[in-house]
Amino acid sequence: MYLKKKFYPFIILIFLIILSGCFPKNDRYLSLFISKADKEYQFLKGLEKKDVVTKSDVAYLFGIYFPEEIFVYKNEIPFDIKMFPKSEILYAQVKRGIFTPLPDSTFKPDTPVLRYQLAVFFYNFILSNGFLSNFKMNVVDIKDVDEKFFAYKPISNVVFLGIMDVADGYFNPYNTISGYELIKFFYRLNNLFLK
Repeated sequence: MYLKKKFYPFIILIFLIILSGCFPKNDRYLSLFISKADKEYQFLKGLEKKDVVTKSDVAYLFGIYFPEEIFVYKNEIPFDIKMFPKSEILYAQVKRGIFTPLPDSTFKPDTPVLRYQLAVFFYNFILSNGFLSNFKMNVVDIKDVDEKFFAYKPISNVVFLGIMDVADGYFNPYNTISGYELIKFFYRLNNLFLK
């Protein structure tokens, strides 16, 4: 049995809608991440699907998005980093001042990162590059982070600069971060430094 010709355009339209759902949408955050991580950081494949990111994930992304030649002696790398691929990249972020070593001289690379901690890491990076000297900060109203909170300055700066965001006025400083969010925040930080 043949369909009438008037139904052909409708059938073609349905077919195109189904077919378009089979291909992933072009995502600017993921595209940049994949282009930067594809060759030397294969072990980060699937980062965007992680529900919770760790300190090592953040350190690797600093090494990918903002590489800097820093000489690291093998014997100065803490033992808890040595088992990770490209351990010198992880420790280089400590030497750059983005991360501070823990009192016992370890790094704890598998520790989940909270939102306020990521804001501090971004703030340390921005300060070390002298970027904030060009900006006059405005007061940022964040409902769940007041000026007495120990990480207020880093949080208010990264929110003001548009790197991290608030949802309905809330920053949720103690929430964890997903891999996709981390990639998105690094994309914004990267764009900020390109301006």
